[in-house]
Amino acid sequence: MSALHHVGYWVEDLDSAIKQWSRDLGVGPFNVIEHVPFDSFVLTADGQEHRDVVFDHSAAFAAWGPVVVELGQVHAIDASDVPWMKPELVGQHGIMSLVEWSGDPAEGQAVLGQIRNQLAPAASDLSVVPFLVMQTITDHLFGHGLRTYIKAGVADDLPDGLIDVLLDRAARIQSPISQVELLALGGAIAKTGQDATAFPFRRARWLINIPATWRAAADDEREIAWARATYAAVRPYLTEGNYVNFMGDDEDDTAAGAYGRTIGRLQRIKAAYDPDNVFRLNQNIRPVSAAAEVQRRLWGTDPRAWADLAEPHNQPLFEAVLDAAEVSQGTRLLDAGCGSGLALTMARQRGAITSGLDISPGLLAIARSRLPGADLAEGDMESLPFKDATFDAVTGVNAFQFAGAPDRALREAARVVRPGGRVVASLFAAPERSQGTAAHEAMSALIPPGHAADHAPYALSAPGNLEAALAAAGLRVTSDGEVVCHWRYATMDDAVRALLCSAGGARATEAAGEEAVRDVLRQALAPFEDPRTGAVALRNTFRWVTAQRPPTPLARAIAAYTPSLGLARRANGSRNTVGDTCSRNHVSLDVLPPSAW
Repeated sequence: MSALHHVGYWVEDLDSAIKQWSRDLGVGPFNVIEHVPFDSFVLTADGQEHRDVVFDHSAAFAAWGPVVVELGQVHAIDASDVPWMKPELVGQHGIMSLVEWSGDPAEGQAVLGQIRNQLAPAASDLSVVPFLVMQTITDHLFGHGLRTYIKAGVADDLPDGLIDVLLDRAARIQSPISQVELLALGGAIAKTGQDATAFPFRRARWLINIPATWRAAADDEREIAWARATYAAVRPYLTEGNYVNFMGDDEDDTAAGAYGRTIGRLQRIKAAYDPDNVFRLNQNIRPVSAAAEVQRRLWGTDPRAWADLAEPHNQPLFEAVLDAAEVSQGTRLLDAGCGSGLALTMARQRGAITSGLDISPGLLAIARSRLPGADLAEGDMESLPFKDATFDAVTGVNAFQFAGAPDRALREAARVVRPGGRVVASLFAAPERSQGTAAHEAMSALIPPGHAADHAPYALSAPGNLEAALAAAGLRVTSDGEVVCHWRYATMDDAVRALLCSAGGARATEAAGEEAVRDVLRQALAPFEDPRTGAVALRNTFRWVTAQRPPTPLARAIAAYTPSLGLARRANGSRNTVGDTCSRNHVSLDVLPPSAW
């Protein structure tokens, strides 16, 4: 028989219907529900007839109307269950065209009948079916308990090369419930504006879906490999974009690939309604705060100048922060606000396993060129795209104070560092202790008062502020220090350009124009220019503070037994092996993962 999956039916005599369906159709159990009106059909002894009935899956709707029965049992369809399928075709590879006509049944019969005659299929069926049947017709292919791996993409055309690839890959299908789908777009989809909804790829003509579906865990490797190889073969023919319902959890571009040009708007909505990213068990749209949007814009004006003229001057600070974080061989390090990646490059030279996050695509592009293979993500410090307890250390060099909510950014850093791991934050010391303050104040004077808080390099610089913020994030402050960085520029023009490409310079340029900013910078930097060589030198003082995520109770208990347990180190230096057995308490501890420390 056909598959029935949570389909609702209006009945006049409930008891008689349940007895008849159980006896004649072998379906059940049955749940009596009362839901909102929905156009469906009635199952009777003579077949089906259309009628306005009460049906909906969502119990959240107000209940009214006549009694509805919901079939709670799922029946899987095999080809042999389909009455119009020829026996000799069962178990064979094939191409199936599923065409739906929504409208006048007689007109649809004529149009679809003509298409069928032209195709001359080996087997076919042309019939009027209820809307609910169409909505559930493939449910058995994705039923509970099946194993599924999906890859998909969109294409503007179906050239011969793509058709050949699809035929070749479809012929390699081994699971009887795997398939390759070509879904036609266009029509009403294309008539809607590309920015009108979350889905922007409305000009594409085809959606190619590759769902591998199978039953046995033993086939996992084979079926996943088939889907990945099929996707790799069709990828040269694909255009930009994806469809979020056809994405797995290992996609390279994650949600951004499904939303393209609309992702920014969706991230802002997410930041407004779910800033803590509570709803994240999906193709997650991570929130991006308004402050992060501002920083993305400000740091994108001249990323190459920042990487060449500005960032190198802070190398002493980077060294001090990496020392404070105890970065060495094998350290799993995240640099939040990594910029163009110089600090991570220095960490990699120490043997660290490097990851970074920044809101500026331009700076990240330079970081990626410097750090092949590193895990570098574009995003907001207030919503880090990493799992809990992923890193041994998290650093933020002149970063956390620029978050819209520094407390949330520090909580995120505390979340992703392992118990016992370190978070090191650095920033400018008090403004009067840095000569660069003269340039910052000169540029800030050009900003309208209403926008003064958009960029605040000294937001956490007051004594005790950074320590208090780290403690509020659940971290234990362990050490702090200062380091002096000398910003040296060969010429006044280099100094002006280096400061113009900073976020403060970009913000001032937006407010007053580039020439006005150049003028105030030359005046502010004049006292620091060497009259003999024309070089400009600024002495700036930075602070860093180290805080530790408290160890878990298990780690603390083990630490108490360390002398008798004989804590060992592996050859790679990671502390994760307990060598002896605490026999007195009958506790055997063989392996202690880093996340427990």
